[in-house]
Amino acid sequence: MITATESTKILESDSGLLVHVPVTLDPEFLRDVLGIAICGGIVYWANITEQSEDYCDIAPMYDDFQSQPLTLAHLVVGIRRATEKEACALRIRKAIMNAIHYQDAGCIDAECADVIVQLALFNEIVYS
Repeated sequence: MITATESTKILESDSGLLVHVPVTLDPEFLRDVLGIAICGGIVYWANITEQSEDYCDIAPMYDDFQSQPLTLAHLVVGIRRATEKEACALRIRKAIMNAIHYQDAGCIDAECADVIVQLALFNEIVYS
């Protein structure tokens, strides 16, 4: 059962009621997502030029995008965007939502991690 609190926001939209419930993501969970992205999710479009446990620099191989940092805070933004309707495929959104619910990055595969990173950095899926 979900209990509405002061931090829970309920908004009305054309498709019904939207409920925004705050979620706390463990830094270890986010580090695991970053590792999944670096080790397989984004390798087809990005070079990792520098990395640590909580950070990496990404240099896209295509287009005119400049090298840019990817931090755990960026991943939080990407995860939030991925859970929004129409941001990505339903199966990816469901996998990410399961990972959030169970705080288990094992629910996130390379494709999900790729989507999270692209939504974090570009606000859309640029490479597929």
